[in-house]
Amino acid sequence: MRRVPVILIVLAILFLIVSFFIPVKLENKIFVANTFENIASSTIRPKSWIKWNASVREAWVKDSSACHFTEDSVRHTATIEIPGKKIVITQISYLIYQLEEIKDHGPSSLFGFGIVPYVGNGQQRSEHNTNLVYARVTNLFYKLFPFLEKPSFAKRTISGLVAFVEDNTRFYGYPIDLKQTTDTLFLTKSEDLAKKDLFSRIPVLFEEIGREARNNNCQTTIKNLSYTILGGDSVTVMAGYNIDKLIKGDYLYVFRQFPAGQPLAVASYKGIYRDRLRLYAAMDKYIPDHELLKVGLPFEKYAAAAPLPTSDTSVVAFELCYPLRFQ
Repeated sequence: MRRVPVILIVLAILFLIVSFFIPVKLENKIFVANTFENIASSTIRPKSWIKWNASVREAWVKDSSACHFTEDSVRHTATIEIPGKKIVITQISYLIYQLEEIKDHGPSSLFGFGIVPYVGNGQQRSEHNTNLVYARVTNLFYKLFPFLEKPSFAKRTISGLVAFVEDNTRFYGYPIDLKQTTDTLFLTKSEDLAKKDLFSRIPVLFEEIGREARNNNCQTTIKNLSYTILGGDSVTVMAGYNIDKLIKGDYLYVFRQFPAGQPLAVASYKGIYRDRLRLYAAMDKYIPDHELLKVGLPFEKYAAAAPLPTSDTSVVAFELCYPLRFQ
């Protein structure tokens, strides 16, 4: 009777040993909150890997001259060469890729993945959300005991890519969020200006609006600026204060209101004023990426005590807000 458990133990050990030599295919599917175009471009453009792949970024920071990035449009491949290894990305067909890690010393690794626009349970296809499907070959032992395997090239790569494209600050370059307004009241004044007069007129506009608010027994808080380029060397600037109560306004000082629940895309900015245009460009990408539509002019929102810009080189801090609606 004692021989039976011994035989079973021996057979189990033999099975585990043999399982190391039995290849199996592992497939995984991950939901990703970003567009298939953004995922594809982050993959096939080799220099994009600096932003999200730990080993490539580390090599680049240590010695950028030792890193080489090439693209071959004929063979549909991109190559990343860093000290110790090479990564080759091959586009097999539309939104299907093969990635290979070739080490100077040690085994190479290979896996493939496909990018599929997300379709929910009976819902319409969403261009913003994506399913990422990837497959690799391992052995039967690690399929049975995945927690014993070191993180694979596939897992490390996919985890880094997904973390990057789902992080607005990393992917778009700024912290962008969707928010909803409380009931917000504005008193505004617009003026067409030559660009050279912009910074001298901004404080005057706020002084005039503040005086009108006081005439209506209003408290003023947040300052807001919005621009419309007219062409040539002219711009329409709309300045406004948040106020604390409803008033009539007139042809010169216009009363505006955001009802509670108005969705806004909001991003924080701190830096040189002229460089804020990069934030506008990032927001102009974020909004269609997330299947949103603009329903009004964007505006820069300055805290009550925050300084307004006095030149293109002023250091400012504000929130950029885009009124939106969902598609």
